[in-house]
Amino acid sequence: MAYNKRKCEYCGVSYQGCGKQYTCSIECKMLIRLELLTHQHADNDCWDWRWTSMPTGYGKIMYAETQLLAHRLSYTINIGEIPKGNVVCHKCDNPACINPSHLFTGTHGDNVADKVAKGRQGFGETHSGVKLKESDALEIRELLAHKAMKQKDIACAYGVTPSQICHIKTRKLWGHLPRT
Repeated sequence: MAYNKRKCEYCGVSYQGCGKQYTCSIECKMLIRLELLTHQHADNDCWDWRWTSMPTGYGKIMYAETQLLAHRLSYTINIGEIPKGNVVCHKCDNPACINPSHLFTGTHGDNVADKVAKGRQGFGETHSGVKLKESDALEIRELLAHKAMKQKDIACAYGVTPSQICHIKTRKLWGHLPRT
């Protein structure tokens, strides 16, 4: 692919570019998009990423064949470097939002704790990886209480592992259900 001398559409710097590249850097590309969004929304509103996004709703931006998450880039440009080992979290719980005032850094554990505190952590039938229904867990507890079947046989019958049956028995799983 041939590189041509171009002028950055954001900062005006001359650079060697090719294809659809119209800015001299990823920062300039992001700043153009940030300006488009900031002119359309108040400072305290979510600035929803309107371009390419992940299936999870997080915005993504391509530059020099590298894919970056838009909220992480927004944080870096507007606030500063993301500490090593940290993630960029949303105060607004909107994965498409790139408003720097809605973003903060924390560990993965902080992000999970934030999700739990805000009631967005699925449990029971609302958990994304659930294989059983509440009625199944109650039936399993009943079978265990009456020693009607071995744990490995119950696991086989319900299509789960014996360790999951053990966790149901000890209430590590489905602990929110009433005792039998």
